[in-house]
Amino acid sequence: MLRSVTRDADVTTLLKNWNVDGIIFLYPDEQDCYRRFIESAPCPVAIFDSHLTIPGLINICSDDEKGCYLATKYMINKGHTNIAFVADYDGNHLLTKRFGGYCKALEECGIPFREDYVFRYSPSYEGGIAAGKEIASRRTPITTVVTTADICAIGVMEGARLGGLRVPVDLSVIGYDNLSLCQYTSPKLTSISQHIPQKALLATQLLLKKIRGEEPDQPDHSIIDVEIVERQSVVSLF
Repeated sequence: MLRSVTRDADVTTLLKNWNVDGIIFLYPDEQDCYRRFIESAPCPVAIFDSHLTIPGLINICSDDEKGCYLATKYMINKGHTNIAFVADYDGNHLLTKRFGGYCKALEECGIPFREDYVFRYSPSYEGGIAAGKEIASRRTPITTVVTTADICAIGVMEGARLGGLRVPVDLSVIGYDNLSLCQYTSPKLTSISQHIPQKALLATQLLLKKIRGEEPDQPDHSIIDVEIVERQSVVSLF
């Protein structure tokens, strides 16, 4: 029996009541709370986007640094040099990697990093709205925003609109995740795809092979590639 366990569950209690053959942890945060359990788990375990390095743990990640590197380079190739980054990344290994990709692209293209272009808000809809409003109120030369989540990017678009900016005429925005809702925003949201269905499929396949005692044909720690999906939320300055 294959079960999914949420971060709020008491997994020890659940295991006492279930005949569990494998476990998938759906959330990457609060991972250190799971460490002791995973190390002594009586069955195979899979997790997504984890910083944990535990022998036998199936860990399916995206290339997070590359994701925001591609997003930032995409903006630069469109003529943008005043590029903001939205995410409170401190203490979050995944968001820190994405921030690293943003910084790497700036450095590679000779664009100075500006601390005042980093908006340390939660990568949520509400955080995006707050960032969008702040960007609009500052009247800075910022022309584009790199985010770490589609829902945050949609919030940035709304906050910018409430602040009097037009997207993408005054402010270009790029998301991250390429969720289906990107097709229903106005303008439609350009985003970084981390191929979420592929991640879920691979994690499940590797877990089932371990449950069956089969030899996996891929390493336990696998990194899925990312790519840009172009839509309408970014304008060229050329």
